[in-house]
Amino acid sequence: MHRRTYLGSLASTVGLAGGCLGSGPMDGAETTQTTIAEPTTATATEPPAPTTTDPSTDSPTEPDTETETPDLDPLGIERASLIWGIGGADPILRNAVGSAGAGGTVILGARLLVNVDAAEFRPAVDGRIMNDAGTQIDTVSHELPEAVESPDGAFPYWFQLDTAGYETGTYTCELTATDRLTDGVSATAQFDFDLVEPLDTDDVELRSVDPETVPKGDPFTWELTFRNLADRTSDLQGDLHIEIAGRRRELTDVSWTLPALSTVTHERGEFEFDEPVTLQFDVPSHDIGWQIEVVE
Repeated sequence: MHRRTYLGSLASTVGLAGGCLGSGPMDGAETTQTTIAEPTTATATEPPAPTTTDPSTDSPTEPDTETETPDLDPLGIERASLIWGIGGADPILRNAVGSAGAGGTVILGARLLVNVDAAEFRPAVDGRIMNDAGTQIDTVSHELPEAVESPDGAFPYWFQLDTAGYETGTYTCELTATDRLTDGVSATAQFDFDLVEPLDTDDVELRSVDPETVPKGDPFTWELTFRNLADRTSDLQGDLHIEIAGRRRELTDVSWTLPALSTVTHERGEFEFDEPVTLQFDVPSHDIGWQIEVVE
């Protein structure tokens, strides 16, 4: 139904000694001699070897302690969810959200586990999107262009989903991961998410911009810190414009997911300018603007 645009950006040794007694003659008595024969090897001087009895298979006193260890999938998805951003040490875990703005670009994230002894792997993720009636309305697909080092723990993986044409409501995403080097396939991971109305102008404040000044010729990305004043997680959606030396043009459309009643930072870029210049940015739909000075 839709075309996708994506970016990418995740394993353990079981006798007793025999003897003789004799008696001597007593005075005035008839002499009688009793002889105790030497013991034979059949006496208790050599105890018999212990014997063992095989336990009966139906004996309740000998339970079967052998258990089968299930084989792990060569590749696993430990967790999958919608995420508001890709920054931080563990964005799939720390940046998970349950909703985003309908019609914008959202980020799907998954924590991948490599369950085989391999130095490298090249992950790919495929899936489908279903509406609240269980009808498939879209498919998703993304893979890394080259192999990466297998992680010691979880490998964070993410890509974008364009929800243009999606209505507000609840959706289900099913994802399956594949290692292109071994063809190992994970079990399917599933999660639900809501698409809601985008944030209004009064719902969002721009708190800070970093950097405000950069040297010419230095590549840079800028970070925007927003405050979502609304009690719902949704997106700031609009067109980003840039003005340089009096010339203004539309740079791109933006869709920044902001968790409810939270302050978060989104990154953008990278840029590089060889001459000093003042860069004016704004999102007119939300009356948000900022500038960055490129200096000598």
